[in-house]
Amino acid sequence: MWRKKQHMDHFFKKAKINGYRARSAFKLIEIQKKYALINANDNILDLGCAPGSWLQVSKQYTKGWIGGIDLKCIEPISGTYFKQCDFLKSDISEILQMPKIDVLLSDMSPNTSGYTEIDHQSSINLLLAVYSFAIKYDIHKFVSKILDGPSLKNNLQSFINYETKIFKPQSSKTVSKEIYVIAKKI
Repeated sequence: MWRKKQHMDHFFKKAKINGYRARSAFKLIEIQKKYALINANDNILDLGCAPGSWLQVSKQYTKGWIGGIDLKCIEPISGTYFKQCDFLKSDISEILQMPKIDVLLSDMSPNTSGYTEIDHQSSINLLLAVYSFAIKYDIHKFVSKILDGPSLKNNLQSFINYETKIFKPQSSKTVSKEIYVIAKKI
């Protein structure tokens, strides 16, 4: 049933026509158009990059270094670096031999349980991990997906030295609770 709906989805079809690996490519395109996060020579790291559509989109906006990591393996993308690992348990700088990162991307989702409160908290935990990673590596801009819920505002208030915005791309499914936190260092 969901496959049939997927093939009828406008952004799914558009992704296939444009050579993107997933419809999520259009989410990053919308974020970039609205917030201009990626500059021409920025170095980018995509946490949870599978299947690679955000890596593909990043190549359109920068000539800098582009890397991705994920628990799942992805097919190689020319001009990008990939490592299969858990960013929470690995020293990423040694693994990827990455340069100074300018923009951190994360379209990660937790494994969902079907319980709204649990799923929201799991996505908050991922958001906080992305924020901690940005602090650790002194990254000035990041975007991270989150499942909207009651504790989001309180958690964002703890993002010291970052101005945050919330954005829901048109390419997100209307029934989805996913939104994106856009953060820029002040």
